[in-house]
Amino acid sequence: AGDRVLITARVRNESRRAGSTVLQSYFGAPGEIARRPPLELCAFRRVALDGGAETRVEFDLPLARFACFDPRAGLFRTEAGPTRIEVGLSSADVRGHVVIELPAQEFDAPA
Repeated sequence: AGDRVLITARVRNESRRAGSTVLQSYFGAPGEIARRPPLELCAFRRVALDGGAETRVEFDLPLARFACFDPRAGLFRTEAGPTRIEVGLSSADVRGHVVIELPAQEFDAPA
């Protein structure tokens, strides 16, 4: 549906030993409505894999997760336009990214 953002990433354990990590997803909003940090954590998930195994991880996020409070309008809204979404092990260790076009939408509260 148009009110959700689906992020999919492949994770592979390149070791011979079983292990786990936390896959994190961040986004960078334009910041025109309000001052925002350059990157905001929008989702994370612990992934445990056997040595050499690979899996697909999905983050199914409500569009409201990308909203911020607009003090002029007195409500939460998303900023229309291109938004970069990054996936990695931390904000400093990004392994992939995609740019999506977010619609402008108003919300009663953030997700």
